[in-house]
Amino acid sequence: MSTTETRSWTSADWREPVPTETRFRGFSLPDAIRYAVLTIFLVYCILPATWILAAITKDSGQIFTTFGFWFANPPHFFENVIDLFAFGDGIFVRWFGNSLLYAGSISIGSTLICA
Repeated sequence: MSTTETRSWTSADWREPVPTETRFRGFSLPDAIRYAVLTIFLVYCILPATWILAAITKDSGQIFTTFGFWFANPPHFFENVIDLFAFGDGIFVRWFGNSLLYAGSISIGSTLICA
């Protein structure tokens, strides 16, 4: 003969699971070092791009005689772009096309190999 027991659950039987780690553990020294290194790396990557954006607005005499991270007054952006495409009978267009060809073929090749 089989006996089936039924048990009634009370609130004392049910406990919330205790997390092993808290969600917010504060700000520690390793976190501060990590953020400092990432901030230095961010500045290291952003400053050259900022300099290029400012330098494209300057003429040849202003690049090294004015503040490097600010735009020229008056700006020489369009003159510089025209001079860039006129340099060497338009060799920049060929260089740019070669870069696009290499980057595109490598991207497609990598995609096909990894797929």
